[in-house]
Amino acid sequence: RIYKYPLEWKAEQTIELPLVGALTVQMQNNTPCLWAVVNEEAPTVKIKVYMVGTGQEIDCVEKELAYLNTVQYGGYVWHFFIEGNTNV
Repeated sequence: RIYKYPLEWKAEQTIELPLVGALTVQMQNNTPCLWAVVNEEAPTVKIKVYMVGTGQEIDCVEKELAYLNTVQYGGYVWHFFIEGNTNV
């Protein structure tokens, strides 16, 4: 199944889900949301999601971040990453 997980407007957050694979982050009703393929019968895992504005520093190599998507909101552009592999 594909589920939607609303995200908070913060640089780093941890969410818990029975993740098979993260798909994308898009805006819905002024809220960034993560869509992911999940296995409802699998144990949940904690994943870290990072939101980085254009021009802000980010260390993709050290944290092994995988790019999810870029969204625009108001006059800002936000880039979303997930720690580790997007397919667990």
